[in-house]
Formats: sequence, C-alpha cells, structure tokens
Amino acid sequence: MVVTSYGLSGTALRIGSNVASPGYIGIGNGSAAITTGRSGLVSELLGSRMIGSKDFTTPRQLTFTSAATAQLMSGTTLKEIGLFDVGSVTSGTSWKVDGFAGIDFDGGQELEVVVNWTVF
Repeated sequence: MVVTSYGLSGTALRIGSNVASPGYIGIGNGSAAITTGRSGLVSELLGSRMIGSKDFTTPRQLTFTSAATAQLMSGTTLKEIGLFDVGSVTSGTSWKVDGFAGIDFDGGQELEVVVNWTVF
C-alpha cells in the first residue's frame, strides 16, 4: 500500500497524542495510478466503509483488521483498498491506498483485510 501525504502527517500527529487513528476500510473497483497525494478511492463500493478492530499492543505498530461477508462481497470486482479516518464514503481522507489486478467475488468468498502500520 502507498502511504498518502495525509497518512504521513496523521502518523506524525498521532505519535504522543490523542489524534484519531484510521478505523475504516474502503473498497473499490476503480483503477488509476496510486500517488502520495491521493485522498480517496477512484470508485468506492458498498455505500459505507467497513469498520474494524485496532491493535496497538506491539510497540510502534498499528494492526487494523476488517472483514466483509460473502453476501456483501457477492458480484464485486475488487481493485482498490483504502484505510480511512471516517466511515462515510462522502468524507474523510485516506491514510493508505493500494490498487491491484481485479479479484472477482461470486458469493462464495469472504474478504478479510489486515493492515500493519509500523513507525520506524
């Protein structure tokens, strides 16, 4: 995943403070170049972002896990994933974005996204 400029500044603010950390996964089927200036997904799906769990037990690391059921993913071609600070698809800014070749979901597969964010 590409760390966006917003994600870098958010990470810097998060260290030693109570600034909100990312808590939502957005998925999409758009395709475009991923850059550090990217603020969202090209074509976000589902109408709302998936909430997940955060794990801060490892020093200097955030592990974020989110999942979607087979029913929710059915008929989707997944091409992009983003880590966001808010749940609404109409607001918020991505902290990380990744694009890849399409993965087709036909109703028999679930999706689990695990993002490990380590600060060096």
